[in-house]
Amino acid sequence: MSMKKLLLSTIALSTVFSANVYAETSSQEFGAINKIASLCQTFKASGLKTAVVFSSSTVKSVNDKNSLIGYAQSSNLNAKEVEMANISSTDANLVILADGLTSEDQAKVKSIFQGKPIITASTDLSCVENGKCMLGVDVGSVVKLLVDSKVYAASGLKFDPAFEFMVKQI
Repeated sequence: MSMKKLLLSTIALSTVFSANVYAETSSQEFGAINKIASLCQTFKASGLKTAVVFSSSTVKSVNDKNSLIGYAQSSNLNAKEVEMANISSTDANLVILADGLTSEDQAKVKSIFQGKPIITASTDLSCVENGKCMLGVDVGSVVKLLVDSKVYAASGLKFDPAFEFMVKQI
């Protein structure tokens, strides 16, 4: 077996094991969300304001929120923690939903931000598939970047042309 094949199979195995053990948002997923948000022309003048929405009632959500805030800090971004109960008070234009939110929480996010120039992002692809978030990011063995075309159109956001090539609209 060549060194290259051995390295690739080691990477593939570590990806499989880490995905099963650690389901929270990865730094690569945070990076992908941040990259897509940076392509938003609408935010060029105002700058990016990031909020991480979580529910203190689930350990999974709190842990993922802590990871996301850590990724933001290591990227020199200022991200605010926002509890689900206070979600309508945020002035963020990039709202990242921490893993562990319920379908009802996702529906609340949709109702509050629908039709506003805000990117709602999640690593839970069902959030996009069910029309509750604009952007879904899953970095596993294959990188998946999904955009709900209805939520996107309603937001009125404008993106650089590269955006259209990076994401799959559904």
